[in-house]
Amino acid sequence: MSKISIAYIGDKPFKKDTITSSLLIFPQNKPVEVEADIAYMLLQYPKVWVREEQVELIQTELKIEADDKAQQEREHQAQLAAEAYANSMVVELAGQSIDLSKMTSVKLATLIEAHDLAVDAKDAQESVDDFRLRVRNAIRG
Repeated sequence: MSKISIAYIGDKPFKKDTITSSLLIFPQNKPVEVEADIAYMLLQYPKVWVREEQVELIQTELKIEADDKAQQEREHQAQLAAEAYANSMVVELAGQSIDLSKMTSVKLATLIEAHDLAVDAKDAQESVDDFRLRVRNAIRG
């Protein structure tokens, strides 16, 4: 009988052939010559077994997919960091990190006076949260 060279392209470092009961061991992405009838049975599972000629193509596609996924993850992390910064009430002032969300309107007014910030005083109708946002935006510039 003729032999056909096929390769295992799954996730594991090696795969035992349990489909045809031949118990051959296939290292990941390495072609192994097998009898033609066994090869045709295994090739019915194209996500796991491919012909030797297709191994490099599959590896290239997997590398491109992995690179794309990594790029998307980096973009997602950058977006999360930007959102966290935009929602954060922590500011740097005179070399210190100050969390404005823990300050009352009186303490915010004291902070404005102590650092000569160009922020109008809190109006009677203005909420403390809105006042905090104005102070934060003035500090961040």
